[in-house]
Amino acid sequence: MPQSKNKKLTLVLIIILILIVINSDRIYNLFQEKIPEEKITINNKAFDLEIADTKEKMDKGLSGRASLATSTGLLFVFDKPGVYSFWMKEMNFPIDIIWLDKNKKILGVTKNLSPSSYPQVFYSPTSTSYALEVNTGII
Repeated sequence: MPQSKNKKLTLVLIIILILIVINSDRIYNLFQEKIPEEKITINNKAFDLEIADTKEKMDKGLSGRASLATSTGLLFVFDKPGVYSFWMKEMNFPIDIIWLDKNKKILGVTKNLSPSSYPQVFYSPTSTSYALEVNTGII
């Protein structure tokens, strides 16, 4: 009788291990930091947003990416309103920056920032609470 219980326990453990291996991607993703996402509509165009709300995410921005999906943007969320600056370091495609107030109303747009403009710095036109990076020409 004890050998039968050991065999059953071994079989159950093997099944559990197989299930863990099969679902390892799902399990891994459960423990990964999720990028906060939301949506925004500007000039009747909807964007799925990635949120840059930490120093690390803001420092990285879109640098190093090959491209950005047409209906996607990266929203920088600043701790407090202020005049903020951006540059095109390690960028691989042009973007527009949409400067937004605390209610996400447009304050201004800096258009067609080319990767070749680095190290030039671009500033918000006034005190801003958010900056939205999108592909150039969308707005």
